[in-house]
Amino acid sequence: MNASFSQRIKTGVFAASLAVFSMAAVVPVAHANEIKSAMKSMKAAYRGAMSSTTIEEFAQYAQKLQSAADAARGQNFSDNPAVYREGMQRLQHNMAEMNQAIRNSDLASAKAALGRMDEAKKHYHDALGE
Repeated sequence: MNASFSQRIKTGVFAASLAVFSMAAVVPVAHANEIKSAMKSMKAAYRGAMSSTTIEEFAQYAQKLQSAADAARGQNFSDNPAVYREGMQRLQHNMAEMNQAIRNSDLASAKAALGRMDEAKKHYHDALGE
């Protein structure tokens, strides 16, 4: 094996290693951006739902909230995945209560369930240091 060939192999291995480590650094940032985007969508849907005056209007915002929650639930929060998963499970439980109130055409109960979601959000954001 000549020195030139050996040097090219070392350079290739170094470049491949650098590419792998670079990708590993980008993935958490991508997840963080996707989570942040979903959380912003949830916040907007929450505000719209809480200002709704009819169950039909509330239900439209609730659907947007559900879609954003599904997007957030599909992500991994690398800093504390167990607490993140627990928060997502609690969110899903509160959403089930809210959806039941929507099916019952009970705007007050739907808003109350949404209020419990906000309390849970505050708790889990504090627990995650957000």
